[in-house]
Amino acid sequence: MSKLLDTSILVGFIRRDAVVLNWLQRNAAQALSIPAVTVFELSRGVQRESDRKDVQVAVGMVSVISMDGSIADRAGEVFRRYAPSHGIDLGDAIVAATALVIKLPLVTMNAKHFPMVKRLERPY
Repeated sequence: MSKLLDTSILVGFIRRDAVVLNWLQRNAAQALSIPAVTVFELSRGVQRESDRKDVQVAVGMVSVISMDGSIADRAGEVFRRYAPSHGIDLGDAIVAATALVIKLPLVTMNAKHFPMVKRLERPY
């Protein structure tokens, strides 16, 4: 089964978090994807050239799903409904909308940011 990864999973990979690395190893046969906004979120944190290489390796492991009109529309709905009560940001809204529109389970270290996604998986 395919799975959508939240930015927190790739951050864990880059930081060599044992929990994330073990989960990725156990799910190596899965088709793993990320929303395009995750590439932005990772790239904005680049401080050094070695960071850029780590981001490129992480993004190279997965498929990147572009945001289309239906994902953008759903992200607007998610943001409008959950930003005030759950403090989610625009990136979280796009990640959630991507999972909801393409109907994939979302793997995240930050479950509290995604109460609207019923098919949620934690790597721990």
